[in-house]
Formats: sequence, structure tokens, C-alpha cells
Amino acid sequence: MTLNLTGAPKVVVSTPVGCTVNITILPTSPILAGVSSNFTLAVTPTTVGIWSLTLSIANNDFNNNPYSCIVTGTSGWPPPPAPWKDIDIGTVGVKGNATSFGGTYSVSGSGVDIGGGTAPDSFNFMYQPLTGNGTIIAKALSTTNTSPLSKAGLMIRSDLTVGGSFIFAGVTPTGTLSMRRTVTNTRLRVSGISSTAVDGAYAAPTWLKIVRSGNNFSSYKSHDGVNWVLIETVNQTFLNTIYVGIAVTSRNNITLNTATFSNVTVGP
Repeated sequence: MTLNLTGAPKVVVSTPVGCTVNITILPTSPILAGVSSNFTLAVTPTTVGIWSLTLSIANNDFNNNPYSCIVTGTSGWPPPPAPWKDIDIGTVGVKGNATSFGGTYSVSGSGVDIGGGTAPDSFNFMYQPLTGNGTIIAKALSTTNTSPLSKAGLMIRSDLTVGGSFIFAGVTPTGTLSMRRTVTNTRLRVSGISSTAVDGAYAAPTWLKIVRSGNNFSSYKSHDGVNWVLIETVNQTFLNTIYVGIAVTSRNNITLNTATFSNVTVGP
């Protein structure tokens, strides 16, 4: 039997859910017995999770006209857009990652700790460079309770080594805190750590902000992203170009702490 595809177009896509579809190559017709004809669809997911569409092909097969089927798939979040990059700093038990979709960022990190005394850092860092003065703001939506002292939040960091100086404002499973490390001997990487107490009144979801003005760094917290409460201001000598972003550690090096953030901005 010679198969004729009688539709116009030959392949019809209907009821796409969570995706857009473009037919890039159409099948040929007629199709002789024992011969195949291929077509190609380009599917672009528009949501995270399951997407679906229905295909219909009109033909002269009296037993099965039209040919139809439902196509489904699952889409994950893509990497964050440039200039964001992602790196594991220190020795981590499980590789971390960063993704984004629809203005929400998901950062997953294992690791032993951020600022664990004189021990090297061990966490995941979604970052971009910042030259001169600037501000980073984000709303911490959620964090995984992998440990009572797991941490997820904003970080300004001198470099991407395990012993770099940093300013950190973030959340634990029970509230917000601010931390900093000053490297006192750059050759031996001996460093001093200080931190504020955890504030349970600002557990996730909550807003966080760090502002650099010269060598002054101020960290803030907020319930609404409008009215800000100063956590602390510290003076620390950094180079003109530093790294800013979101740092996540599980403080349980065999599992990932996945934290989500929205309204992430870096600017003057």
C-alpha cells in the first residue's frame, strides 16, 4: 500500500501544554510500502516539569485515520544567565550546581561549612565579578534543613580560593545571620571569623542585602524588601574587583542543601 499524507500541513500539533513547538522538517508523501519518512519537531519547554503535545497526521489509511499520539517530556531548570557562573569551593562530598527559571534561582551545595574557624571553606557559589562599589539583593525563599547550621545566602568574596576573605549574610533553617572572615596572613591563610547571632524573626522567606562602599560592607535583612534593618557594618580591605553571589553549604558533606532565591539583583 502506498501511504498518502492528506493533511495540510502534513503534521498537525495541537494542545501544547508547557511548551512551544516548531516543525522543522516535514515528512514526504507519498510513502511507498516498506519505506519510512521522517519529520522533526523542535520543542521548547516554557515551564519546569512535565510538558505535552498532541500530534495528528491525516492519511489514506482507512483503518487508522488520522494517525495521532501524545508526546510528553520533562524539563529541568537551565543554568543561570550570564554573567552568573557557578563553582564548588573547597572539598565537597557532592557536586553542587546552580539553575534558574522565571526569575527564581536554585543553588545546591554540600560541604562542611562556610567560615568554619581556621578550616578551609567548603560550599557552592553562584557568582559574578563586581568592580568598585555595589549592592547585591535577594529574597531567600527556602533552604533545606540538612543541618541546624546549614547556610544559604549572599556573599561578597575576595577570591575563589578556599581561604578567601568574605562578607556573608544568609539564612540557617531557623533564622538569619551575618559572618565575615579577615585573612590576617595571606601566605598561611590564617584567618579570623566573627559572626552575629541567629535571628529567628527573619527566617526564610526573608530579604537580604549587602552594600559595599569602599572598604565598608553593610549587611541588611528585611521582611518586605523595602524597609531594611541593619545587621552590621564592618571595615575590610578588599581589592577593587571582587566576587558577589549566593553561597550555599549543607554542613553535611554527603548531601546537598538546595536553597531558592528570587529578586536577585547586582548593581551600583
